[in-house]
This record gives sequence, structure tokens and C-alpha cells, in this order.
Amino acid sequence: ISAIFSGVKVILGPGNPASRYYDSVGGTIELQTWQPTPKSSAEISVGGGSFNSYNASAILQTGDIDGWRTVISGGYTRSGSFLHSTGQLVNNSQGSALYVKTKRNILNNAGTFSLAGYFSNIEEYRPTSVPVYNTAGDSIYGANIPGPYFSQQSQGFYYMLPNSVRYKNVQGHVYMVWSRLREHLTKRLSVCDLAYYRFGHRIHDRITHYYYDAYAEWYHVDRDEFGDRLSFRYNLPNNLVKFGLSYITMRTKHGQQGYSVDPAYGGPFDPTYIRHLIYNWENFAPYIQDKISLFHHRLTIVPGLMLEHYNYRWINDSAASIPQGDVYLTPTGPSGVIPTSLHLSTNALFSAPNKHVQYNNFEPSIGVNYTFVKHLAGFFTWAEHHTTPQEGAFWGAEPYTVPEAPVTVHSYIGGLRYVNGAMSASLVGFYQHYSNQFLLTETAYEGGLVENISKLSATYNGVDVSLDYQPQYGFSASINATVQHDYYNKYVGSNGIAHYGLPISNVANYTLFGTVGYSWFSNDTSWRVNLTDSYDGAKPLFDENTGLPTDVKWGGHNVLSLFASAKTARFDHDFPGLKYLEGTLSVDNLLGRNYESVVALGSIAPHTPETVFSLAG
Repeated sequence: ISAIFSGVKVILGPGNPASRYYDSVGGTIELQTWQPTPKSSAEISVGGGSFNSYNASAILQTGDIDGWRTVISGGYTRSGSFLHSTGQLVNNSQGSALYVKTKRNILNNAGTFSLAGYFSNIEEYRPTSVPVYNTAGDSIYGANIPGPYFSQQSQGFYYMLPNSVRYKNVQGHVYMVWSRLREHLTKRLSVCDLAYYRFGHRIHDRITHYYYDAYAEWYHVDRDEFGDRLSFRYNLPNNLVKFGLSYITMRTKHGQQGYSVDPAYGGPFDPTYIRHLIYNWENFAPYIQDKISLFHHRLTIVPGLMLEHYNYRWINDSAASIPQGDVYLTPTGPSGVIPTSLHLSTNALFSAPNKHVQYNNFEPSIGVNYTFVKHLAGFFTWAEHHTTPQEGAFWGAEPYTVPEAPVTVHSYIGGLRYVNGAMSASLVGFYQHYSNQFLLTETAYEGGLVENISKLSATYNGVDVSLDYQPQYGFSASINATVQHDYYNKYVGSNGIAHYGLPISNVANYTLFGTVGYSWFSNDTSWRVNLTDSYDGAKPLFDENTGLPTDVKWGGHNVLSLFASAKTARFDHDFPGLKYLEGTLSVDNLLGRNYESVVALGSIAPHTPETVFSLAG
């Protein structure tokens, strides 16, 4: 819900230690929430559009009440689907969120204290990928079952299987509270402590009579997380020293219960497949950095150092989670009630062993910025960062898949930046190398799907150019172009065979974003019109049959969009207190282009030919 956020801050690469999070690998996107203000105000927004979509949001500022300032914001959004089917298709999504923050000055205005809370809820129906072309054995009724082809070519670009054949519903809830204390201890030394607690709950409910076997799933995830970040700032005439430490602990429970949709074998309360996992994760990270200013602040150098400590325990609790009276599973595996001739992938007990790892790594970094002339500066950053592999990396039973070392990134980013009033431009080059990564994929086999864990190292490098001209009124324009070459230095598949130089799937080598607009002011009204075009180049595809990236590329596409707005103060005299009224119109995909948002190679069943699967954009 965008009403909750006042802006977005983007940090390229891992960044300096004082602004780094444990998962700041490629970069950090920080969504900034509204802050309480001394004066009271209210803003309400409602809207609607195509495909039964509508939204409503509000922002309320209480102003100063007995020294406390509070902001309350929230909203609701809902959207239908542009997909169609030969049967019933429910494919809508909805979400709601609420944010509250209160703040006051303390210690004779030498510090501040704030307390905030956040809640969000989402529900969406996930579509499945659809074959692009007619493929032998792929029909709308199932693999190798006679019937019309299951493909975009025969059923239409926006076709989707009906819910009676394939259904997946996802729900997510997040509860979060946090407090922040800021205080000036001396004239030069200040302290800040940020403490938070977060609880997240996620549910996957899926039933499919298609693809590899008839299968149903109830998959729920709970996560408790507590964190505290204590930071200090020490100001000197030519130095700004920041030091502190952060601590995060989280406990995640995965509960996956599967069963056959055949009523003769299993159900939601007597599963034929169980995977219950517990992750206990802990991070402790002290840090220090110094911003050194030289030559009248024309040159700044920021060296930094962080120590990352991770303690990760992975517990397989599947055997202890078998419901009492379940005839399909025993603590050692399937009971034999289901005939093996049915090849049901849902007849299994997850049996990977428990695992425990600890990582301790120093992370040096340095940032340099130099102002050549009044409006032109050059910059360079280098940073090393470590984080834990994705949870799926611990699922494999093979010894070589146990992540004995953390994911490591070495990031080099540098370039030029020009800023002069409404005009700005930048030229940025980047090189980032990742090692000890793990990728979880799925491959077809006789009874269904098997999960593969691949170990890899990868390199992302390229150049980004941007030009921006944004005056208050009149003509405006911006353009951003990126050229990059990304590849796997080494990709070890689940069979232990190493591959070198494979392209990174679903990442375009060329992207282009441009917008032109015009704004003017008349009759107490501010008007704006923008036309935006975004282009994604061809992307290499992933082969789900082999579990490997390929050199096969899917063609690029561009999408043109229109935005117009009018913001007026003409009604202020008629409705006292109404500062402005704003209306907006946005048209996405103005030209109605058919494009694929996700594309991959694969088969709907082991004995059907490989084809191209996609999700319509």
C-alpha cells in the first residue's frame, strides 16, 4: 500500500557498514514511512480501474498533542485478473495495511523517542505457466489425455487452466512493532537504539489435477524475528565516526503437508507427504566507519569494517509431525498403504538430516567521493559482504550441498555524477562477484517433481547511463539505459557435474527506460502529463528438465504507459480546510502489447516433449 510510504532510498551494492543489513548483497531498497509532523492534516485517496481493481488509502497527522506527534496511515487494494479460462477462474488479489507512529522530544529536546506499529495482509491466487506452442501430449485436460491443446497458440494469449484443474491460493500476514531512541550524550557524541519485533505468517493452499501427478498441498510458514541496532555518531571537524552493533535472531517453522487428490488416498488431515522444518538463525555484527573530509570537503573517504557472525541451526522435525492415526506415514517413511505402481510423489516423508553451521567473517569496505568542479563529482565504492545461503540450500542430503561457507559478494561500483538544478546525469560502472551461492530448482521425474540444489558462483558487470531534466513546470524528460554481461563462473548441478560460463537466466543484457512529460499551472491548478516507455532485452532461459541455464533467448519487449494528473486548490474557498483536490489517470500498456513476464523451458510431464512455458504479462 503506497500510502504508507513517503519515499524510497536505494543503495547500490552492500554499502557502508552503518547502513548495511545482513541481506544487503546486491543492494538495499529502503521504503521510508511517513514521519509525524507538528501540524495536523489529513489526506484521503480513492481510485478504481480495469479488471475490477480499486483502492482506498488515508494519511492522518494528529499534530502536537501534549508533546506527542502521531501519524496514522493505511489502505486497501484489490485487483481482478486479465486472464480467462474454459471453466471457473478465480485469480484476483487483495491487500491491506495499517501503519501508526508516535514521537516526542525528551531530555529537554536533547533526544527523541518514537514507537511504531505495522500490519499487512495479502491474498492472491497464483497463476501457472502456460505452454506457448501446441505440444504433443499437452491438453487442457491433462498430460497425454485427448483434448484441445493446452497452449497460448490454441487457447489464447491470456488463457489459464480453470480452478477445478489447478488452484493455488497464497495468504500472508505481517505484524511488526519497533521503537527508536535518539539522544545527544555530549556536544559531539550521539546515540541511537532501534529495537523491533516482527511476526510473519504465510499459507500456500494448492490443488492440481495436472502436470506430474494429482497433488494437493497445505504449506504454512511462521517466523518470529527480534532485532536491535545500537549505533553511535562522533563528530569531529573533518571526521564523522560511526560505530555500533546489530543483533538479529529469528525462528522459522515450515510445515508442508501434501496428499493425493484421489479421495481413496489421504486428505488434509491424514497427509501422505510431510516436510516440517525449523530454522534457528542468529546474526551479530559490530562495525565501525569513518567519513574523512579533506580539501574543504571536496574529497571524502569512508573506510569501514564490520564483523559478521552467523549461527544457523536447521532441524528436520518431519517424523515428529505425523498426525496421530495417519495410516500413510511412519517415522521411517511411507507405510506401504499406497501402491508403488501409482508413482505418487506425495507418498513420502522428508528425511534430510539436521545441520548446524557458524560463519565468522570480517567485511572491509571503502567509499570515495571527489568533487572536480562545482556540479561534477566522481565516486567509487568497494565492499565485501557475507550472508547465509537460502534455506533451501540445507534441504539436500548430499554432503557437498551443506553450505560450509557463507554467500560472499565482492562489489566494485564507480562513476561520475553531474547535478545542476533541474538537470542531472550519471555514468556508473559496476562489477559484482558472488561465490558459494545455492539455487533450488525442480525437475520432472516419473512420480512428480524432484528438488535439485545447485551450487554456483556468478558475476554481474555492466554500465548504467542516466540523464534527467525535471524543472518545476514545462517540458521534462529522463532516460536510463543499462548494458550488462552476467554469467555463472561455475555452476555445479545436483548431479555434481560442473559447468562454466553459462548465462544467468531471466536477466536481460539491455534495458532502457525513458519518459517525457509536460506540466503547467493555470486557474489554481497544476497539470501534468507523462508518457513512459520501458524496454527489456532478450533473456536467456532456464531449462527445468535439466536444471541448467541455457543459451536459448526469448525476445525482448517494450511497454508504453500514460500518466496524467491535475491538482487544484480552487475549492478551498467553498470547503474550508480543503487544501487541494487531485485527480490522476494512468494507463499501463497503452498499446496493448502481448509480452511474457516469465519464460522457461520444460515439460508438463516426463513423457511429453520439451516446450516453452510462460506467464502472460
